[in-house]
Amino acid sequence: MQEAPARIPNLYPSYGLFQAGASAVDLLTLIFIARILPTSPSQLSFLDSISTFATLFAAVAFGWLAGRIVPSRPILAISMVAAALSILIFATSSTLWMANALAFMVGLFTALPNSLAPWILSLETPRSKWGEAYGKLATAGALGGAIGVAVSFGFLSTAQRWPGLKISDQSLILLWGVATLVAAAASWRATAGSLGQTARVAPRLLQASSKFILNTPRVVRQATEKSRQPSAPRSSVASLRDVWVVYTIAPAILFLGLGMSYTGTLLYMFEGMKSPGPLLFGLLLLFRTSSWLASAITGGLLNQFTPLRINQAAGVWRILAVTGLSLLFLLPHSLWSIPVVFALFSICGAAGGILGITGVVSVTDTLPKRHHGSAIFLFNGASNAGAGIGAWTAGIIGQELGFTAALALSGVAMVFALWLLHRY
Repeated sequence: MQEAPARIPNLYPSYGLFQAGASAVDLLTLIFIARILPTSPSQLSFLDSISTFATLFAAVAFGWLAGRIVPSRPILAISMVAAALSILIFATSSTLWMANALAFMVGLFTALPNSLAPWILSLETPRSKWGEAYGKLATAGALGGAIGVAVSFGFLSTAQRWPGLKISDQSLILLWGVATLVAAAASWRATAGSLGQTARVAPRLLQASSKFILNTPRVVRQATEKSRQPSAPRSSVASLRDVWVVYTIAPAILFLGLGMSYTGTLLYMFEGMKSPGPLLFGLLLLFRTSSWLASAITGGLLNQFTPLRINQAAGVWRILAVTGLSLLFLLPHSLWSIPVVFALFSICGAAGGILGITGVVSVTDTLPKRHHGSAIFLFNGASNAGAGIGAWTAGIIGQELGFTAALALSGVAMVFALWLLHRY
């Protein structure tokens, strides 16, 4: 039976604006606290990791709830409003414990729309259009993130150059909190007429369809295994193992490698090459821009190739770029070092943008819609946790063994993760 949703919600502008605020606040958190409070590097490092813990909590808690609810307009809008309020309150931080608690809340509530938006699109979009819908959503998010970082850097640079304008970090965070409220209102308007009916009828329909889809392979498997009784327990164990590998272990290892290479490159530019702030910002903006451009073409590629094939190809390009960076870091610095770093890092950004899209498509492609929320929450939680641990590990390995070793180990982690995905 052909799927024919009444109207696909246009969440792309509101999601892009939300990502602009989330990316900007993520960048401003450490800058803001470091300027207003006396803190040590270890305290700032812990503050930076708070969002990772919040993402893990969101993945576990709301991933469990996702099997019992259907996303609706209020759920998406409330999650964005909660994110906006947590950002606005964070701007009032006056003590370190308060900053840590509010940073956890910011990380928690900004993590929710990252899973809710693709979940809603998967319910409202025909299966044949999932790749295109996820691609547009990721493109809007990447563009919004790049704009958020660029605007924040522009504001901070202006404030430093013309102190008389009285542009503070606090006012900039308040601005992005208000922008997130606007994104919540825009998402409410975008989902008008599309989620209300689905939210009422979907639980019963999805429950029936999921039981049929999930039970049919079980019946076939039981019929074919009557003559092979000893293999039944092994099949059950393998199935459970495959689920955990595909949805948690492999994404966590893959994004651990991505996080190590991303942070390792930036740290090397800062400490090894003594690059100035504007150059580092240019590198960061290039990474986000290349991720946005790659996201824009991924939807079309998914109409020609399977998500796993595109995922593997993007992973190979990321590994090759990281290998080139690690070899470059072994060579003496020259006039060509910076342009080569920019070129290789842009490839890393493009590959990262593709991997983010193909990962979500892969974990939802073979599942009934009832389980999409849990799968997306698990994937996003595992990948964000892996990226956070990778960033933390890159600093430790870079300090002890050098950033070349950190990039080399990140490449090994990505190779192992791609092998796991291919294997299972």
